Amino acid sequence: METSKRAFNRFTATDGAIASALFVFAVAILEVGMHWSNAGSSRVHIDTPASQPWWKNRHDNHTCRHGNATLRLFATNETASPPEGAAAGPPKLVLLWTQISGQEWFPRYGAAPFAGCRVSNCAATRDHSLIKRADAVVMNFFNVQRHSLPAYYSPRQRWVFYLREPASHTYLKVRSLRGFDGAFNWTMTYRLDSDVPTAYGAFRRRAAAVDYDTDVARRKSKFAAWFATRCPTKSRREEVVAELRQYVDVDTYGRAEGRCNQTRCDDCDWDAMLDDDYRFYLAFENGLCRDYVTEKLYRGLTHDVVPVTLGGVDYARHAPPGSYIDARDFDSVKALADHLLAVAANETLYNAYFDWKRRYVVGEQKPAPWCRLCEKLNDDGEPAKIYEDLTRWWVDDARCETYVGEQDGHMNFAPTFEVFTYSKKGHRTRRRAASLGDRPVRMSEA
Repeated sequence: METSKRAFNRFTATDGAIASALFVFAVAILEVGMHWSNAGSSRVHIDTPASQPWWKNRHDNHTCRHGNATLRLFATNETASPPEGAAAGPPKLVLLWTQISGQEWFPRYGAAPFAGCRVSNCAATRDHSLIKRADAVVMNFFNVQRHSLPAYYSPRQRWVFYLREPASHTYLKVRSLRGFDGAFNWTMTYRLDSDVPTAYGAFRRRAAAVDYDTDVARRKSKFAAWFATRCPTKSRREEVVAELRQYVDVDTYGRAEGRCNQTRCDDCDWDAMLDDDYRFYLAFENGLCRDYVTEKLYRGLTHDVVPVTLGGVDYARHAPPGSYIDARDFDSVKALADHLLAVAANETLYNAYFDWKRRYVVGEQKPAPWCRLCEKLNDDGEPAKIYEDLTRWWVDDARCETYVGEQDGHMNFAPTFEVFTYSKKGHRTRRRAASLGDRPVRMSEA
């Protein structure tokens, strides 16, 4: 394999020192550029009704008054995009207004996150005092409230809605989404239609086929493994696993001991277990939402194990053909189990699930998300954009579903937001007395 789950970016102490020096240099140049670009700014006073968020009119060149606060918005000249592969030109500052989840994915500030990018004249900071210099303001929606939004905005800035968790996990905040309508210019999420997609992995065809030992079945002695860290879930994947256990052996491992009926194994070599022991790996997502595919799938694909998927996506867009078994291709859990048993009993059929490794390779998304953000910040051709209806894009278009059991021999799924009930303030309330089919609907932990 050309890549594996261990192939994450790591930076040494020397890299960190270089990144810090580059960032100081970038900010110094940025101050000069901002001074030049603000010199000819025009300011026009506009009165905004107190009933509207102040950012409703923020995309014009003006000083906006909202309540007793005066928010100065300065128009600036856009800079030309640097040549492809160049780091020259005025630097772009990316302000991370909130904590960004997954530090292994965003390991350093300064210039380090953009090292190796095709366009790399960007630097990142958490320093809120640099808001007036920022070209992009990235906000993790889990960690932002309407009252905690920046009190400053420049029309040259791009406010970025960032989230890597599924839309189903933000239903506790769904009633507050309306308050953010018109606040964000770009989205940076797992959704493929995001302005900056943040896929957990990707695949591509090799330039030429390679030799690969696909005789995997002979070294397998166990049936299926499931690595779980959260139970219960909005997808109710744990209930699918419980039903699957009625027909096949599933060994569960994870941190949340007891809640997923798993075995805690702090000394286990997970990579070796997947490569050498287990025939199947359950890549069941905790949210069954459009485009939501995580490292669970790519963990399986980077090892000699067959991933069994459960999600709300078209996996053909995320994985090589013939590399996985989609649980939702089967009418019932028993039908899925019967297929797994048939594959496990036939070495030729099982080994065929690894033929794809001769022609495809799995790895990280290219360009990397932060590289793509830097490219967009340098693209003068990017049209102006505002998400006026964030609820429709993030919630309605996500099409999240929840497993609600079997009826008449068929697995049933219902819209997640119909399965869970919330108070007017967005908090979870009593369990619904209603049911979908013959199965009572229960509340789940967030």
